[in-house]
Amino acid sequence: MRVREAKHRPALTRTNCGNNGALLRERTLPKLARWKGWQERIRQHWDKVHAERLDEARPWLQYGTALPVRARAYLDGLAPDDVTVECVLGHTDAHGTFHTEAVYPLQHAEQDGKSHIFTLDLQPDECGLKTYRLRLYPHHRLLAHPFEMGYLIWI
Repeated sequence: MRVREAKHRPALTRTNCGNNGALLRERTLPKLARWKGWQERIRQHWDKVHAERLDEARPWLQYGTALPVRARAYLDGLAPDDVTVECVLGHTDAHGTFHTEAVYPLQHAEQDGKSHIFTLDLQPDECGLKTYRLRLYPHHRLLAHPFEMGYLIWI
């Protein structure tokens, strides 16, 4: 066993790490090099990543009816699997603060030239006055936290 592996073995074998313990064990040295390469690609391309909403604002929605949510993302060479696009559903209080109630992932639907289309048929579980926001951020299964990279774009 090399010194680097011996030094980190206790952290890799801990059982109290929850779900991240399995992911931490997957960060073996061969996979770590690929993962570090992925992180570097994100850093190199993120400045040129941008997105826009394609869905139309609707003044109301009948309960039980799906609301089609669509976004176009320009990923500057990144793959659709390198990012997550989410619909954050919630309400805004009297002070203008947004409170998240649920988060729904959009699915990659198609590539349109240099852009990618992500879609969701949103059916909220509850009725009432709701608003939603869309966000896009880097995604990799070996990230310890979804926002570990520190990049996020509100659409």
